[in-house]
Amino acid sequence: MNNMIKRSLDAAQIPSHLEPSDLYRSDGKCPNGSSVVPWKEGRALVWDVTCPDTLAHSYQQISVREAGSVAAESERHKRLKYANINFSDLFVPVAV
Repeated sequence: MNNMIKRSLDAAQIPSHLEPSDLYRSDGKCPNGSSVVPWKEGRALVWDVTCPDTLAHSYQQISVREAGSVAAESERHKRLKYANINFSDLFVPVAV
């Protein structure tokens, strides 16, 4: 997914890079990618991708509620994961 996002940005002539070293958290983890140039409102795009298994035991109660509920919950977890980073960039979690 990360390579697909990067290739899509490249095709639109928007320079970007994967695993930007300047956005590491204190635990050594970093978002999956970022644009090099401003994306919106003068802020660069920063993304982090997850592909949750909707059939996993941990998601069973969520997945029966409605279509897309596991992706929405995964997006919420990504936002919480990076909540302690003061991004001057636009953070977009991607859950598929």
